Amino acid sequence: MQIQNGYRNIGIIVMALMSGYISSSTPAYSATLSIENGYADSGTQILLNTLLTVSNNEYISAIQFDILYNPIACEITAVTAGNSSISAQKQVQYNTIASGQVRIIIAGLNQNTIPSGSIAQITFKICASAPAGIYDLLLTRAIASSPTGASVPLSATNGNLSIQRSIYHSADQNRDWKISLTEVLRVVQLYNSGNFYCSCNTEDGYSITNSNKDCFPHNSDYYGGPNWKIQLYEILRLIQLYNYGSYRSAVGTEDGFALGST
Repeated sequence: MQIQNGYRNIGIIVMALMSGYISSSTPAYSATLSIENGYADSGTQILLNTLLTVSNNEYISAIQFDILYNPIACEITAVTAGNSSISAQKQVQYNTIASGQVRIIIAGLNQNTIPSGSIAQITFKICASAPAGIYDLLLTRAIASSPTGASVPLSATNGNLSIQRSIYHSADQNRDWKISLTEVLRVVQLYNSGNFYCSCNTEDGYSITNSNKDCFPHNSDYYGGPNWKIQLYEILRLIQLYNYGSYRSAVGTEDGFALGST
């Protein structure tokens, strides 16, 4: 009878555990992957850290995740190891999966655990033609493993990139408040092409090949409102800035600029 009661008690305990009435002593994992928020002007670059946060009872030895971003606004040009990855002797590899999607793998030929801190430093090139706005930086497909290869639950916290428009003229690629002959000839190329488009892969943010028109229009495309064509009148205005030797930002003028330095 006592044995039967013992079995009955064990059965009750098992059922309670399965039903959640008795909590397990196994600690809940709370490892988190996050990325810093950034603030930058169009045509510049910014370095943002990807951060790992782990508790004392969590052991992570390798991580893989994707970063999704808007290719109209920026491009990832480099990914290097952060201090936490370096301290754990891990290597960082990355590859472009698709436009606006980069996959990052952090691992090493060892069983060292990665401590909390920066695991990757990501360099974003802000497109010269990027419109002002706040753009999401999404962390997806985040997975982590322990030193023995077991899966470790990992949550992700997204970030964002705030971009404001540069005050320089779109033609002024080196941003010295002067329009050079080379810069004039580049705009003449856009004029000769008949139409121009957005491109994050060029120095001025524009292309003559068929692409999209989702970016900020070129500053020389202003007469009568932007129409994605450079007109002769607009070229002559740029030559005027070139001949004067310097220009400045100015409110109230037709193209937003005036002759001479500030």
